[in-house]
Order: sequence, then structure tokens, then C-alpha cells
Amino acid sequence: MAKIYGQRGDGVRDIVLTFDDGPHPKNTPRLLDILAENKIKAVFFMLGELLATPAGRAIATRVQSEGHLIGNHSFSHRNLRGLSESAIRDEVMRTNDLICECTGGCTLFRPPYGSSDATVSRVLVELGYTSMLWNVDTLDWKYKKEGQWVDHGMEQIKAREDSIVLMHDIHSTTVDNVPQLISRIRRIANYRFSVY
Repeated sequence: MAKIYGQRGDGVRDIVLTFDDGPHPKNTPRLLDILAENKIKAVFFMLGELLATPAGRAIATRVQSEGHLIGNHSFSHRNLRGLSESAIRDEVMRTNDLICECTGGCTLFRPPYGSSDATVSRVLVELGYTSMLWNVDTLDWKYKKEGQWVDHGMEQIKAREDSIVLMHDIHSTTVDNVPQLISRIRRIANYRFSVY
């Protein structure tokens, strides 16, 4: 993953599709079908409170079995910045334990809202996590009408060599328009879908 944050200058555009806040009982399976049809792997940053359900665990198992990566997105989507070390550790480890039940392990973490501080960073390092943020914010939660988030995301993707694209599989409007995003990315020269 380190290579995606640097400017390699090799002309290849690595694009990582990431989805936060799931798993959603209807949207995530539909999204997995779309990704499978397009032979694309993605990264799913999951919430522990949704993994705590039988449906959530079943979806996480499917995500992993289909070759996608699962990342920890905290238990309850609290802003971790300013929390005590024990509260941060609890948010991370409760979800870690649930992910491990489904997949055997997890090393990626995305802080809710992208919000972090020195305490969050220290706890993550102590727990063996790598923090993965994004450099393309589609604002899919805001620009829902007629797939406007795709236009917003594509402007940013075209401006970068490499892109870590933030989306949310809890929104049906996101899943509805992922095929459009994939189609438009495929028109870019030298693109490569990646998960690292």
C-alpha cells in the first residue's frame, strides 16, 4: 500500500475502491455482485456494531472469500479524536475481534470521519494496524441525485496519478452508480484497479 501514496512516475494509475460503514444487508451483497461481474477487488471498512449480527458476519465472510480486503472502521463510528486511550482501544478491539471471527485477521484501519490524533495513532501502531485514509472523496452521501457523486469523484481521480476512492456501501444510490464509476475509470489510460 505504501506505493500508492508516493509518486512513482511510471505512468500507471492505481485506483483503490473503498467502501465504509457497512456491511449493509441488501446493498453490500448487491455491490459484491457488481464487483464480481467486473473482476474488481475492493477494500471494505466495516463497523463492529453491524458485524455483530448474523447477517453482518455472513456478508463479511463472503467479502473475504471473494478476495476483497476487510478493514476495521471502529465499533460504533464515534469520532476517536480526543477520546481516552481505553475508549479508542475498545472501539478498535471490539471490531477487531468480530473481524477475526469472520476472516482470521485484520491490519487496516480507517478512523471514522478520517479524524485522528496522536493517541489514536499510537494505539493503532501498538495494535499492529496501518491507517488507510483516502485522497478521493466522492461525497456519495451528499451528491446522491442522478449519480452526481460519480462526476465529483471522477474530477479528483483524473487529477491524480493514484487514487484511494472513498464511498459508502450503506447508500443504495452509491451501489446503483458504481457500474457508471467503473465504466468511466476504464476510459482513463493506464488505469489499474488495486487493493494495496
